[in-house]
Amino acid sequence: MIFFIFLHIASAALLGERTVLTSSAVEGELLRVRYVLNNTFEHEIRNVALFDPSFTRSNVIFVEGKSKAKLTYGTIKSGKAYHVDLDMIPRSPNKIPLLIANATYELPDSSIQTIPLFSEGEINVISKRKSFLNDVKVSQVFYLWLFMCLITIVPILYSFQIRKAKNNLIKSKSS
Repeated sequence: MIFFIFLHIASAALLGERTVLTSSAVEGELLRVRYVLNNTFEHEIRNVALFDPSFTRSNVIFVEGKSKAKLTYGTIKSGKAYHVDLDMIPRSPNKIPLLIANATYELPDSSIQTIPLFSEGEINVISKRKSFLNDVKVSQVFYLWLFMCLITIVPILYSFQIRKAKNNLIKSKSS
């Protein structure tokens, strides 16, 4: 019986999930990451703060005046999950490594705990030019090519016709 109580107490933890909400990361466009923290303790935890070292000023511009990925949740009640979205704009096309983040929180006995959260990975930020080429379909390329041909060939042919008519007019006046 004591073993099961100890196991139940030891199994309680703060669980976290980091999700990239943006379908494709493109330089200069909005990148949104959602952080979800779930309290599985039987009591509330206070002063919850999350620091994610993955995003720095060198690789992103933070929206809403944030200078780093440090998020505060305040108090999370027992059995509840809360989320915070972090909006940023990637500076250049590169790979942003997703590192393990740390969460700190205060238990009811005033002890402060720090735990690592999330798995490692990376976000591949592509350039706007590559993004445009990925979005263009073959049929669109054909119509774009046809439009460009019409824009360039029709005026050239028209100018040849005008020159020919002008030469014929000059010949007819001289004869």
